[in-house]
Amino acid sequence: MSYSELDKVLEGLKKPSEPKRSTVNPFASYGKESVASPELGSTQPAKAPPPVSMPVSAPPVTPTQSTRSAPVPGANPFAAASGKVADEDKKAKSNPETCLYDYVSKLELFLSKAGEPMATITHNNIPLNLHIDSQVFKDHLLYHVVMKFKSVPERKVINDAVYLAESLARFSRNKIELYNRMHFDGHKLILDLNRSDGYYVVADGSGWALTQTVNCKFIRFPHSSPLPLPDSNGNVLELLPFLNIENEYDKILVTCWVIAAFITTIPRAILCLNGSAGSAKTTQATMLKGLVDPSLEGGMYIRSREDELALLLNQSAVPFFDNLSSLPKGIENLLCVATTGGGFGKKKLYTDNDVITYSFKKPIIITGINIPYDAQDLMDRTISIELSRISEENRRYESEVMSEFEAAKPRILGGALNVLCGAIRRLPSVKLTHRPRMADFALWISAIAEEIGEKNGFSAAKAQEAMKQAMDRGYGSSIAADKFILGLIDFLDALEGTGLHEVTGTVSQCHQAFSDHVLALDRAADYIPSTPQLFSKILKKYVPVLEVNGWLLKFSDNRKNGRFLTFTKKTHGNTPI
Repeated sequence: MSYSELDKVLEGLKKPSEPKRSTVNPFASYGKESVASPELGSTQPAKAPPPVSMPVSAPPVTPTQSTRSAPVPGANPFAAASGKVADEDKKAKSNPETCLYDYVSKLELFLSKAGEPMATITHNNIPLNLHIDSQVFKDHLLYHVVMKFKSVPERKVINDAVYLAESLARFSRNKIELYNRMHFDGHKLILDLNRSDGYYVVADGSGWALTQTVNCKFIRFPHSSPLPLPDSNGNVLELLPFLNIENEYDKILVTCWVIAAFITTIPRAILCLNGSAGSAKTTQATMLKGLVDPSLEGGMYIRSREDELALLLNQSAVPFFDNLSSLPKGIENLLCVATTGGGFGKKKLYTDNDVITYSFKKPIIITGINIPYDAQDLMDRTISIELSRISEENRRYESEVMSEFEAAKPRILGGALNVLCGAIRRLPSVKLTHRPRMADFALWISAIAEEIGEKNGFSAAKAQEAMKQAMDRGYGSSIAADKFILGLIDFLDALEGTGLHEVTGTVSQCHQAFSDHVLALDRAADYIPSTPQLFSKILKKYVPVLEVNGWLLKFSDNRKNGRFLTFTKKTHGNTPI
């Protein structure tokens, strides 16, 4: 049969007469060899017919008879029945949907400790851990499909792949802790330099080295910036000329704080840089953060929503909040938790019961004209560094200063890592003469100061004294406008002036004596607690402030005749340990 004859047959099929219904079973030849006739309406080119001299086993084509090819053993009979030939069936296996299904199924999928679905991908030979619901992961899937098919798939294809990945991650029962920028296990630091070449720093008591392979997972956020390759011949003291700090003890404390920021296993004190406008608070805070956790964001602002603050804390290894003046109570409480270690849970969506729990233990930097809070628990965790206003003749262009700092950063970072390795070795032999509230932090800065050395003006004793001065300064700032605590200290100092170094009485007696003293000085005083119960409640808040100002306060157990308060003047012998 020639092509012209075939054309006539096809032309005849366009105007079929009313035929008698065929009773031929289209599946009767399943498993037998047959030649497929071209499907009606098909745009595919017809195959060349066999020579006329060869017998054709296929029955004559009628308008009512199936023209679909017989199924081949192992093929999907329903695919054949729907008009898809074997070649089309193979092609269907390489569409974007199937491609993404295969790709996603081969990824390492897991849950973070917070319960967030995560995926590990490889980009430029660097493993990256991404939130599955993030835009970055969606962009990665799109990139994968476009590179393979040279066309952009529908949005639904990407969304379906994301949904599949989330489901596989949730039911993998595989929870893995992710670290942001750094991880310290008590003996060894792993620092993610966040570089495109994939380098990390591994540091322990024997020294530090660069590596491209580590045994834990890090997460990189879009705002994170890379750290330079550290210089092993550097010196951390190159940092000091960039700081607008006059007090020698404060220089010791800030230098030690930067290195202690790498110790993620301990609570680290909040570093509060405060001073008048023009004291370069923001610039210096940016430098200090940039040595450990550089970021494109710079200083952040705290609004009143706790869930927003929790997100900011979670995404920064060293959170930096700039130009704060006051904070709501809930924000103060969350900062306190984030410093000493704790968690914050929030619903992923308001329409379901999924809860994401963030865990924190962060070295936080805050700047402001004054310390922006007076909560005593938070004051116990704050070291206050006062900066003086820079005179006009000493001012420099910020761009010039930052350029010099960036040039020195590899040497400063390398020097800091050298000191850290030595401090890890020294730590077991370091002892504290006095244990403040942040005792672990005090121990580490003592070891760091010892490693920097007395020849450079650093020692464990100086580091501990610097920490005490900075905390006392914070307390003094917090009570400057607090009439109640100022009146109470004046009342106790007046009793000491009469020769009393210890005063004991019931809550009611102490409340009455305090009220009489204050009213004798100021008849219009409006800060006296109205009841003994309220007086007792307020006193608990000020126990640390009283201690800083030389008085110890002890509450007795409840007794039938009332609860007793004992105020004792602090001496070297009764200083709490």
